[in-house]
Amino acid sequence: MGEPVFGVLGPLRVRGRGTPGPVPLGGPKPRAVLATLLLRPGAFVSLDVLTEVLWPGGAPRSAVANVRTYVRGVRRALAAAGVASDGLRTLPAGYALDVPPGDHDLLLFEQRLDRARAARDRGDDGTALRGYESALALWRGGVLQDLPSSVVWDPALTRAEELRSLAADECLQLRLRLGEYAPLVADLRARLAQDPLREDLWQMLVRALHGAGRAADARAAYAEAERVLAAELGVAPGAPLRAAGDEVNGYAVCRRPAPPAPVCQLPMDVPDFTGRDEEVAALEELLSSARRRPVVAVVSGPPGSGKSTLVVHVAHRVAESFPDGQLFADLGGMSGEPRAAEDVLAEMLRGLGVIDDAIPAGPGERAALLRSRLAQRRVLIVLDDAASAAQVRPLLPGTGGSAVLVGSRRRMPSLPAHSCPLGVMRRRDARALLGGIIGKDRLRAATPTGYWPAAGCCRWP
Repeated sequence: MGEPVFGVLGPLRVRGRGTPGPVPLGGPKPRAVLATLLLRPGAFVSLDVLTEVLWPGGAPRSAVANVRTYVRGVRRALAAAGVASDGLRTLPAGYALDVPPGDHDLLLFEQRLDRARAARDRGDDGTALRGYESALALWRGGVLQDLPSSVVWDPALTRAEELRSLAADECLQLRLRLGEYAPLVADLRARLAQDPLREDLWQMLVRALHGAGRAADARAAYAEAERVLAAELGVAPGAPLRAAGDEVNGYAVCRRPAPPAPVCQLPMDVPDFTGRDEEVAALEELLSSARRRPVVAVVSGPPGSGKSTLVVHVAHRVAESFPDGQLFADLGGMSGEPRAAEDVLAEMLRGLGVIDDAIPAGPGERAALLRSRLAQRRVLIVLDDAASAAQVRPLLPGTGGSAVLVGSRRRMPSLPAHSCPLGVMRRRDARALLGGIIGKDRLRAATPTGYWPAAGCCRWP
């Protein structure tokens, strides 16, 4: 099979039919016009888009005329090289370039990748491997690496590069499954040199070395992975990488300490918590619903309304829904000196297993690291006595199935949170609470029949 006519997977290239060498396309601007059309094959590309690519800092008055001139030049170059130029269509206020998939390396790459994945899914690993290698062989470098970058191109370039990286990873996994251990080692080390924090690549390297009979090198690779992850991220290897290390370390695994238990920082629950049944039920349902995105709830109310007691009680009731642990922080909102978010972030990161040397100095970096650590976990975060939304916002997860329960005198409407305002206790709840404290007989003796003040009370832990 011949090479495709149009190439964007590397320097921009057009191959003529029956002519040696690439087709000369002129200067940078005609090449940029063709590149923009090739990144959107068959789709309408407006004159405004082409103008933005050619003159990102501001277009001259003659921009439209110049674009048309560049398009005519591209047509002539394609026709002179024997490439059908009728696919370059002029439309009202723009252009479109129709290209068969076999003539466009990016489209051909996607087509071959789809076929390789289909063969892999049906268990035909040999055909799949040849398909992956054929697809990846179309890449000659970075997408359009010889042309100045453009923000207009960024989405298409990012998608293509991510697809390439994913295809390369899938090809490596397939080669490992097929037992290509020895030649795979060099390729894996090259990938790790570019991205040394990829645990999946370390796992494959350990298994490839072990499969090639290089047990000592496999143990050394696992130890190196442990050092890199601890130094750069402050974390221990995840379960898949640990499993690979267990295989190569043999009996030594028996002496390796078990992974640390999930953190549980919740204060003791009130054993005879009374009342607030509706609020407790609503908060339980809300917090337990956290799955693919975080959930935040703010319990607010005046002093003495029982916010802290309720928050801790609910946290204990839903703790089993968060198997990766529960974090607790008193933000000191009403102390006169509320705690700085960066100090709370450091405390929470330590609770999640990050060593002191790996905790960043700045609050923004600490917040980013917290979001990264929570992205693949289900952790319940309890923030009591919050002073403001600004104090709470850096402590929130960005993705994943974690939940945050905040207690505050303020409602914090600017947070992406569900609000649970507390007033005074209901009469029957307050009476039951007081009876539990002083005894029912004493309560009956001290309270006139039919009378009960509509005041609230709360028992603090």
